[in-house]
Amino acid sequence: MALIVIVGVLEGAALHSVGSAEFAATDPMNAKWPTSRDYDRPALSPVPTAAAEETTPAAVSPTPTVTVSPTPSAAVSPTPTPAEPEPTGAKPESTTVPLPKPIRASDADAIPTESASLAALLASYQEAGSSAGVRYATTSLNLRVGPGADYEKATTVSTATKLAITDKTVDGWRQLIHKDKVLWASEKYLSETKPKPKPAASPGLGSVEPCGKVSGIEGGITNRMTRVARQMCHLFPGISSFGGYRNQSGSLHGSGRAVDAMISGEAGWKVARWARAHASELGIVEILYSQRIWTAQRAGEGWRRFSDRGSATANHYDHVHVGVRSG
Repeated sequence: MALIVIVGVLEGAALHSVGSAEFAATDPMNAKWPTSRDYDRPALSPVPTAAAEETTPAAVSPTPTVTVSPTPSAAVSPTPTPAEPEPTGAKPESTTVPLPKPIRASDADAIPTESASLAALLASYQEAGSSAGVRYATTSLNLRVGPGADYEKATTVSTATKLAITDKTVDGWRQLIHKDKVLWASEKYLSETKPKPKPAASPGLGSVEPCGKVSGIEGGITNRMTRVARQMCHLFPGISSFGGYRNQSGSLHGSGRAVDAMISGEAGWKVARWARAHASELGIVEILYSQRIWTAQRAGEGWRRFSDRGSATANHYDHVHVGVRSG
């Protein structure tokens, strides 16, 4: 079977060859024309295959590395420390201009030319203004040559002193005339009305130690009366003597509860006012002086006048009578 197939194939191939030869002989296109194959060709250099080609890399110039030079730092010169000045013994002059100080009247002639305006100002303070009435000092008051506490003090006046003033004022200070001198005083210590004198403060309690002027009567008076008499003796040396017990009916003298302090005038009133001021603490119940009487029982009535008894002694003008309660 295989042999048959092979014979068939060979016969087919032979027939095809014969047919092709006949077609070629009759086809003008099969005429013998020269073709490019009939010409001599120059020898060609073999083209290397892509697989065998070695690509020589182009010489690449290396990218230059930019070297960054560090920015030079500016050389900072250290600030020189000022040299300590050598001590010369002379005090450096101050650059601060001091404020002008008030000028005393006694310095007026020594004022330098550049201070002429200050001299003129001081002179204006000494020019008296127009009269503007009177004022009274409300306390012990300093009078000065200019309107301010920095000006020189000329004198001091006591409370209630009458002062003639002018119409000139400067920053709360009033110009005034005192003993023909132009002076100044703070207005807050001046009053249009004369201040009433304050009563002198009574002294406090005194010593109860023995006192010579009282020792002679202590045997006839009570212990309470002795303590009061001793204090009066120490506090008021103007008392010349003391009288104590005497046999007198209807009087505290008869029970040893009263003494008479021999003193008169304003000095006697100081003793009487002291006894009244301390009556509660000392147990004083009655005081008689200058024809006046005060009693603890009628204390709200103050000093009461009693009728004339015929003499200075009987009317208690020459002594202060002080009586105490029992005990």
